[in-house]
Amino acid sequence: MKRRIIKAASLWLVLVVMLAALCIVTASGWVLAALCLCVLLPLVSFGLNFTLRGKLHLTLTLQTSTAKNAAVPVTAELRSSGFFPALRVLVPLEVRNDLTGESQRLELTMSAGAKSSQTTAFLLGSACCGRLSVQAERVWLLDYFGFLPVSVPLTASARTTVLPDMFPSEVHLSPATSESDDGAEDRRGWDRSEVYQLREYRPGDDVRQIHWKLSSKLDELVWKEPSMPESRSLLVIWDKRVQATPKEMDALAEAVSSVCQGITNDGLSFDLCWTEEELCTRWIENEDQLLQAIPSMVRTAGAADCALPDFGEYGTVLYFGTQMPDDVMSGHVAYLLCGQAAGEDGRIIGFTPDNVQETLRRWEM
Repeated sequence: MKRRIIKAASLWLVLVVMLAALCIVTASGWVLAALCLCVLLPLVSFGLNFTLRGKLHLTLTLQTSTAKNAAVPVTAELRSSGFFPALRVLVPLEVRNDLTGESQRLELTMSAGAKSSQTTAFLLGSACCGRLSVQAERVWLLDYFGFLPVSVPLTASARTTVLPDMFPSEVHLSPATSESDDGAEDRRGWDRSEVYQLREYRPGDDVRQIHWKLSSKLDELVWKEPSMPESRSLLVIWDKRVQATPKEMDALAEAVSSVCQGITNDGLSFDLCWTEEELCTRWIENEDQLLQAIPSMVRTAGAADCALPDFGEYGTVLYFGTQMPDDVMSGHVAYLLCGQAAGEDGRIIGFTPDNVQETLRRWEM
């Protein structure tokens, strides 16, 4: 902004000096009038702009979600309720990816007539998934020459979530052994020997779980929803407490989403957790629930002081991150770490942003 003001003031000063010199040489009334106009115009324009403070309203509109590398339109509407037109309005915008931490600044030049509005559209895109926040905190009303700006605090914002690309992932999980044979009958799961609840059959349910005797009595299909045994309960967690590079955060978002989709395709249910300011948890039973959870999961980075869940409550844990946590020790945890090498014992599965699809396309624990 300072550079813009200095440049505009320099050009105005050169013009004034040239007109003054020409006026002295020619003694022309027309040149004198042009000199007076050149001197007065910025002052008059500044005064009119000053009266427009508090009479401008800015609105930013953005669709709720988009794909990576897609051009998403942003609409900026500037409304004026003043009696004078706003001829030159500079709108600085900050665009930030709340997941990767990337940011950039844009500038829009708009105008609005007296008691009217103007709409301007531009395109945004991101090569990494995450929540894109477009923020304006003030606008600048510029005079005719542009070196006497009037600052107007004007807050407007809009957000969209850039969704991760998902790839096919075949996950083969071996049942974890447990010292107890007691099942967790109060939780949904995949243990067909214990029933969590009876409910109406839905398309896609395993036909082997239909309660045929009761269905014949009620004249409708009744499905036996299996419970979750403690020895095979599953947790998928994305630890975002350590901020990684933008490409690593993007690769982790794709890895978690794709592996979870592979798990749901196998008909398994699980807890999906991720760290933000607080620990977020979703119970995932099918692909629809997963697709609803992904936009929330990929929107922001995590806070460093967010607590992890108790891994001991689960028979199997899939931990996604960039490094092994210091406070977790369990024999039933598989560490899927971006930027790390694979471990010799098979507990650490390392991948990079370049080979994430190749590494996690088919794997087992």
